[in-house]
Amino acid sequence: MLRGISIFRVVLAHLGLTWFYPPYSTYIGVFLPVLFFVSGAVSYLSYCRYGSIVTYYVKRISSVAVPYYLIVLVVFFYIFVLNEFNYQVGVFNLIFNWLTFNPMAVQSTMPFPLGQVWFIHSLIIMAIFSPAIFFMINNKKSALFFFVILIFVISVVQCFYNFSSLLYIAGHNFYQPLSNSLFFIFGSFYIKYREYLTRKSLLVSTLFFILISYLFFRITGISVDIRDHSYSPDFYYISCSFAAILFMLYMKEFLLCVFKYLTLLKKFFLFMSKNSYSVYILHSFVVFFLEKYFGLVDVSDSIAKIIVKILLTLVITSFLSLPFTMMANSITSLIRSKMFYLSNISRNIYKSGC
Repeated sequence: MLRGISIFRVVLAHLGLTWFYPPYSTYIGVFLPVLFFVSGAVSYLSYCRYGSIVTYYVKRISSVAVPYYLIVLVVFFYIFVLNEFNYQVGVFNLIFNWLTFNPMAVQSTMPFPLGQVWFIHSLIIMAIFSPAIFFMINNKKSALFFFVILIFVISVVQCFYNFSSLLYIAGHNFYQPLSNSLFFIFGSFYIKYREYLTRKSLLVSTLFFILISYLFFRITGISVDIRDHSYSPDFYYISCSFAAILFMLYMKEFLLCVFKYLTLLKKFFLFMSKNSYSVYILHSFVVFFLEKYFGLVDVSDSIAKIIVKILLTLVITSFLSLPFTMMANSITSLIRSKMFYLSNISRNIYKSGC
């Protein structure tokens, strides 16, 4: 449910929800890390369920990568089969950058808008390093504590110095997964120790991060526009996002009570959650299509156009996401079964050799 709500927020933000009362409306952006939080919780449960790092890797990485690669296949068809290839970079260079989730290369060469590839890039990197995180959660909490403190310190430095520029390696931005891993870690930690987190502790923690954010803003005089802090998440953005996540957890019982009566809204968010990766990837193409072919570009001057653009985006994206999710799940299941089959064969060969 939480993932569905957050995906819906992403769609609204890409439709221009942040323009109606800037800079304060931009604070809807602090809810994006909810997706990292949910991913951390789901990943930890998967890791504990499977008990094998190889099995875990196959499941988590394929579930994130396959929907993205399906979009890449569509783009390949568009630019090569339809003879739309006119890029200055070589074709193999282009394909390599796309297949390795390079955010900068994808955004600058993709013929359709896919700026959210940075999120997929971050999730893949987090998935690769997550077994180490889970090990620390289970066995080395002191090491995890120092790692978290280190990231917070780096995020403070980011407010005054572009530390993220030091973590660009071969065109890949490693600062984004590093800073956003705080929410991934919190999600994993929360799912393991949630019985110890009372509503009172959640409320106190929410107020703490709100106070810290406010004091940091007043003392440093940094920009109030959250967009200035989100691309390379700094301490202000991170503390505001923690306040948002903790507040949503505090309001969980209330939200569940509301959804019990608003069953249609509940089904909608559950649908968004079930098809989250499909909706996340496809909605930007729908927005692009509506803006290019229906002229729904700047609709801020008309309430009617705003409603039409939102409804058309949601309806078309939902319609496309169903077959897209089914196809992605089928391919993912096939990859897992083949990987497990090969793993069993290699294990049997090894045993027979011994």
